[in-house]
Amino acid sequence: MSRLALVAAAASIVILGTAGGGYAATVDETVLMLNFKAADSNGDGYVTEDEIAADSAAAFSSLDKNHDGFLTPDELGPHDAAAFAAIDTDHDGKLSFVEVMNYKLKLLTPFDANHDGRWSIEEVRAFDASR
Repeated sequence: MSRLALVAAAASIVILGTAGGGYAATVDETVLMLNFKAADSNGDGYVTEDEIAADSAAAFSSLDKNHDGFLTPDELGPHDAAAFAAIDTDHDGKLSFVEVMNYKLKLLTPFDANHDGRWSIEEVRAFDASR
C-alpha cells in the first residue's frame, strides 16, 4: 500500500469516526506502526505538527475530488454526520483543511505527554487506545 493510501486511510478514520460519540475501532499494531512510520517522514521516531500537516494535506487532496479546497459529505461518502458537524466549526457544510487540522491537533494534543510538541509511538498508542 502506498504512503498516500495509508495517510488517506488514517485521515479518514480521524475525519469520519472519532467525534460526537462515534468512536473508530482501535487499529492493530501493524497498521499503527505503518501509519506512524508513514507520518514520521524524517525517521526520527517522532511525529511533529509539520509532519501531520504534510500527511494531512496529501490525504485531504486525495479526498477533495473536485479540488475546490473543501471536503463535502458527497466527497467523503458514508460518514459519521456528528463527526462531520464537530469538525465543521463554521457550519458551512464543508470541511476546510484548517478545520481538519485544528480538529486533529485538538484530538492529539492531550496525548503529547511530555509537552514537547511531537508525538512518540508510545503517545500515539495511548491516543489509539483512547478511541
